[in-house]
Amino acid sequence: MDKLVSVIVPVYNVDRYLGRCIKSIMQQSYRNLEIILVDDGSTDNSGTICDTFKETDDRIIVIHKENGGLSDARNAGIKVFTGEYVTFIDSDDYVSSDMISSMLTVLKQSSCQIVQCEFVRGKDDAYKFTGNGKYKVYNKRNAFENRDVHVCAPGKLYESSVIKDRYFPKGRINEDEYYTYKCVYESDGIAVMSDGLYYYFQQPDSIMHKKKAYLNIDILDAFDERIEYFRNRQEERLAIISQKEKCIRETLLYARAKDCVDEKEKREYLKKMYKAEYFQIKGERFGMKESIFLKTYYYLPFAVNILLERKIR
Repeated sequence: MDKLVSVIVPVYNVDRYLGRCIKSIMQQSYRNLEIILVDDGSTDNSGTICDTFKETDDRIIVIHKENGGLSDARNAGIKVFTGEYVTFIDSDDYVSSDMISSMLTVLKQSSCQIVQCEFVRGKDDAYKFTGNGKYKVYNKRNAFENRDVHVCAPGKLYESSVIKDRYFPKGRINEDEYYTYKCVYESDGIAVMSDGLYYYFQQPDSIMHKKKAYLNIDILDAFDERIEYFRNRQEERLAIISQKEKCIRETLLYARAKDCVDEKEKREYLKKMYKAEYFQIKGERFGMKESIFLKTYYYLPFAVNILLERKIR
């Protein structure tokens, strides 16, 4: 019998998009699924939609809970899943009908514990997925040497042992930054597919796309935790790579601070942090483009920032 795959879907006030997401899961060519819909205290019709779909498909499990945020909703699914493999899908996104079968095939061929597909980003309601089945395999160390492995928890298929009893941090907007690197490092490797099988729907009112009056830089705490995590395991090269990634994120945050209420305060802080962080790693070996970018930003931050501001508009 085909092995059971658990699909965890956190749900909160997405009644406009939820049906499309659930249907894309129900229509998977791989049929042995456990579909866990976690209604995180929705105040619209999302909870009712979950219950309605449950009546039509006995593979669906619905959990209704008080609102606790995305991490808490995912954690509720982690506590109850029973599959041998697990994937996360956000409730405003949708996936190829062959996503799970394709990822399972690669997982078995590669002997990895995690497989990742590519994201397709946009605002289409019915994207036509294509793919060629190609993939690259990374071990738990060289996975961090390049940027092929995404930080996002969705778009990946995990062996259950990788995430069993591993929970997302509550109250964090950038929860995946605290989570995914541990899964990758503590696994037997990750296979990265070139096929775009997960559609990341960019709705204008999503948490990640709201224009905020104040700039949230909590994500830097995740990088500090990651650096400490690797140093505690005597993985100095991975800690240095994490410092490099933190530097890059600081440049992006500096650009995004433009026109925020706390722009001056945050930019002064980020500039100081970047100089201190880069000074520690400026002699390290990175890719040519990254090295040039980091060095140029150190000496000519205003020139580089103008380009970054234009890019992220």
